[in-house]
Amino acid sequence: MDTFNTIVEFLNDFVFYVQMKWNQTNRFLRALFLVLVFELQIYPTRKLGFRCNDSSLSYPFYGDTISWKWLLAVCSLAPLLVMLIVEQVCQDKEKARKRSLRWFKEYMFG
Repeated sequence: MDTFNTIVEFLNDFVFYVQMKWNQTNRFLRALFLVLVFELQIYPTRKLGFRCNDSSLSYPFYGDTISWKWLLAVCSLAPLLVMLIVEQVCQDKEKARKRSLRWFKEYMFG
């Protein structure tokens, strides 16, 4: 029991000494100390990030939310319909139809 008390007293004195020295040093040395501790990995840190085959991140695959048919239809037909309607409302019928089909061809094929 006597050795335990001496160890506790030593640790208390050591902590007090470190606190006193810590209070006496300037901020630059404190920051330098913290940078060295973490950069040299003296203090263990957790690694961030993930691995590609991490099973804790994977979810079951339920399929596509939008089928490729709907996606293709919306991306190709919606611009054509908008161009046809705008040209129909704004200008002459025959010119508008030709112009909107030309724009659609440029949209689809470049």
